[in-house]
Amino acid sequence: MPQCPCRTKNDHAEKRGIYVQHTLKRKLTARDKLKKLGQGIIQNRWLYVLILPALVYLIIFNYLPMYGIQIAFKDYKAVRGIAGSPWTGMNGFKHFYTFFNAYYFGRLISNTLLLNVLGLIFTFPMPIALALAHVRHGYRRSHLHPVCVRDPLLR
Repeated sequence: MPQCPCRTKNDHAEKRGIYVQHTLKRKLTARDKLKKLGQGIIQNRWLYVLILPALVYLIIFNYLPMYGIQIAFKDYKAVRGIAGSPWTGMNGFKHFYTFFNAYYFGRLISNTLLLNVLGLIFTFPMPIALALAHVRHGYRRSHLHPVCVRDPLLR
């Protein structure tokens, strides 16, 4: 066993003057780390139970749909299913190539961008305008109050 590098008991004392027993630290093995992890999980088991519904929701609605993204890179046939359909040629970008070279591609992109910009123009300043109307005309006297503030029971 290696000797303690400290010479006196004062070397072990903290700033508060409390005696701290000095032990030489040994490296934790993988088994010790796993045991410590298991103890931490058991000690905090109710926190893990609380996080379980959120984790299930995340998996169901965010990770399971990722399986369907394969359709973009496959020559999908409904009869064969996603797993049975063959991969497309041209390094998996056959459908993208067809889409970008389509006759209505430019019109499609411009309409999409136009609708998004118009949506931002009309929806972004609306909450600010409603807030200013409430402040200017009084919160309860405003005719906008019944429209803007819903009863929580009606949700």
